[in-house]
Amino acid sequence: MGCILKIAICDDNNIIAESIQEALEKVLQTLALTEYSIETYANGVDFVRHNVAYDLVILDVEMPELDGFELAEKIHQVDDHTL
Repeated sequence: MGCILKIAICDDNNIIAESIQEALEKVLQTLALTEYSIETYANGVDFVRHNVAYDLVILDVEMPELDGFELAEKIHQVDDHTL
């Protein structure tokens, strides 16, 4: 069993989040990457509360409560890739 690629999508628009997930899955299939997980979050606060390390995080810059810019800053401030 290989390394599992962990991806998070943070977007308050469900349709956009689903579109991003579908596009990512197509790219991962094209690259023959089968060991991955994709989690979606409706806002940055939920992402922070979940407290999981991800290999790739895709952020919406205009989310309520905690936008993508603020969330990116929080991610960069944290040591050891955990929130």
